[in-house]
Amino acid sequence: MSLSRVMALVVKEIQDLRRNGSILAMLAVAPGMTLLWSKVMNFPPFTAATIGILFAVIMVGTYTPAMMLAEEKEKNTLRVLMLSPATPTEILLGKGLVTLLGVLVATAIIMPISGAQAQNLPLFLLTIIAGTVFVIMLGFIIGLLSPNQMATGYIGMPIYIVLLLFPVLGQEGGNVLSKIAKFIPSNYIGDGVFKALKGAAFSEGLMELGILSGSALLAVILFVLVYKRKEIAG
Repeated sequence: MSLSRVMALVVKEIQDLRRNGSILAMLAVAPGMTLLWSKVMNFPPFTAATIGILFAVIMVGTYTPAMMLAEEKEKNTLRVLMLSPATPTEILLGKGLVTLLGVLVATAIIMPISGAQAQNLPLFLLTIIAGTVFVIMLGFIIGLLSPNQMATGYIGMPIYIVLLLFPVLGQEGGNVLSKIAKFIPSNYIGDGVFKALKGAAFSEGLMELGILSGSALLAVILFVLVYKRKEIAG
């Protein structure tokens, strides 16, 4: 794998991203919603930040790579990329790094809006990164299954709803949604972020990091299976 090719692909994706209004709008939604929750609805800082970051990780992390792949397929440029000197791994890594960068930028905007501060920065960043890797792989799967950009919406919508709404609506302990949320990996993004914001010890976040890392590995395996079945590399 060539680092220089990966970085060239990152630059290409950022340039393409600037012309994609749908993805740019998605990047703005999480900070915008955080502003609403924090300043209008008067959510506590930790709560506003946690929900805003959870929204950014899931929606940006899933939607962006799905749209990127679908756009390449729609414009018939994906096969051209696959036939270039860049390997499929380098191409996907470039798209994944740009998506991760988008999530981190959204997070950096969300934090001052919410008024929260990460008391345990290593746990905070690792939770976001592990969670983002998991959802990026789901986004790639959605992109592979979608014939065009519009299709990413209706194909991915059930996944977006499950990953986002169950953890958010299940915040009140003891209800049915909170019990279901325990089986959804994205629930542990919110839990890990909240612990990091509150200043929990790193050891207290190991369960969340372990679940998210394991989920990311399973998502990678699932992606490889879908990728081979679709025969994108031809």
